Amino acid sequence: MIQNIPYSIFINGEFIGLFSNISKTCTEGNPAVLKIDAPLAEVITAVEAVNTLYVRQKKSGETNNVISLDALRDRYITGIKKVVNGYTYHPDEAIVKAASTIELCIDKYGTNISKQSLVTETATLNKLAADFEKDDKVKAALALLNLTSWTTALKQTNINFNDAYLVRNKEYAERPEGDLLVLRKVVETKFDVLKRHIEWYALTPPAPAYDSLINKINSLIDQYIATAKRRKSGGGSTLSNNQPTA
Repeated sequence: MIQNIPYSIFINGEFIGLFSNISKTCTEGNPAVLKIDAPLAEVITAVEAVNTLYVRQKKSGETNNVISLDALRDRYITGIKKVVNGYTYHPDEAIVKAASTIELCIDKYGTNISKQSLVTETATLNKLAADFEKDDKVKAALALLNLTSWTTALKQTNINFNDAYLVRNKEYAERPEGDLLVLRKVVETKFDVLKRHIEWYALTPPAPAYDSLINKINSLIDQYIATAKRRKSGGGSTLSNNQPTA
């Protein structure tokens, strides 16, 4: 039997890579002889549709801008936090108190803001910018530590990021090809049909060719599940396919 696939754990590049490799493996197994050529062709067509839209989205005119602005705001908030933390060890107690005030203000939104999702981080930094400007104690602490210009730059970069993010999303929405999630569901449906064909014919002895194909498919699924789990835990990817991984 072909094992069940936990589709939701895969980011788009992993999803495309898995089904591209499954399609390739089935093709190499002589699908006409295995009587799976028709459902396999539908899977291949569905995967190509996902990949085409995915590549177009990755090439959005705003994508590089979104990436660079996200990296810049991450740099700013990380730098501010490190400097503030350093000041908590300062010999002047007034400076230590100011640093602690800022640190508490930042940490109430999470100890690792730069690792939040794009949308969540935008909302968090908006709230933090408001605290920096409206909380008198925090505002005074920032001034004492000479961090006001830095926090102003952070606020503006976050605004610029959100503007670029909205432009990119508008580009996606106006594309007639459809949403990636919808196209992924089509692949899942088509693969389910292919899977049932393979498993049905595998029940007819002798079936060594089908058994071999099932083992290869299961091996691919195991590899991609392991890769997704490593990514989630921060371990990176070791797959050597040519598909994108983000």
